[in-house]
Amino acid sequence: MSRNIKIATILPYKENYTVSKAQAAAIWVADFYKYSRFKENNFIFGHTKDKDYLSKNYININISNLKSKFSSSTKEYCKNIIKKSKKMNFDIIEIHNRPKVFEYLSPKLKSKYILSCSSGTAAIHLALMAINLKRNDVFSDRLLLFLLHF
Repeated sequence: MSRNIKIATILPYKENYTVSKAQAAAIWVADFYKYSRFKENNFIFGHTKDKDYLSKNYININISNLKSKFSSSTKEYCKNIIKKSKKMNFDIIEIHNRPKVFEYLSPKLKSKYILSCSSGTAAIHLALMAINLKRNDVFSDRLLLFLLHF
């Protein structure tokens, strides 16, 4: 594997990647980045209002409709990520806890994707996407039912 691999790490837009307000996924990404041999070409995307970022490779994505009831913040976040990253030609795009972001980005940004889910709900959603289940499909599995009722 070449050291010139370009990686985009995408945090959930609600996750603060700052020294003063960092949350679980942000802390994990910052710690992993610190020791990565690919850190020269790894860029972390997220949304935050504060400026005390956990690392210098952070790219802040503006979201103007964060509180809007009439438009999707996730769609705006993804559109802005696409605009900022299209020219960067990432080899790998790593998405944390947001399978929906993968659905928006994958048709528009040609890359290899890594979906990382530390949240139970996101992990279940990702598992259902992997077996191609849609919203109204009926699915019965004892393990999944156990997880949903646990």
